[in-house]
Amino acid sequence: MTVLWGAKQGEPVGINLVSIHSSPNDQMLWAIDSKWNVHVRVGITDEMPVGTDWEHVPGLQACQLAISTRTVWARCPNGDVARRYGITDKNPAGDYWKKIPGNVSRLTGKLVLCDSPQNVVMSALTSA
Repeated sequence: MTVLWGAKQGEPVGINLVSIHSSPNDQMLWAIDSKWNVHVRVGITDEMPVGTDWEHVPGLQACQLAISTRTVWARCPNGDVARRYGITDKNPAGDYWKKIPGNVSRLTGKLVLCDSPQNVVMSALTSA
């Protein structure tokens, strides 16, 4: 079952979610708020596909996310890129962010890092 999300549906009180990202298998839902804080939707199951609550994911601010079935990549406002480690069904927020070397201007839908439209820095970053 595919669940459609609007920026106001299930939004935490006092927080303005501006970007919502779903994993390809619809088992993970992550968001960025207007202050570049990262949030994850917890409690997503087959029986409760909309989840139960939003949880703040500390450790960095992000202006862009890219998500595979078990990996979340974040681009920070200063161009740093980080990967979230420890994501599991029982721990949807994961354990920690780890920054990778370099600085990028965007993440693409295929998780290819680019520092300019002409220069692809790194590709095939997905990890199942």
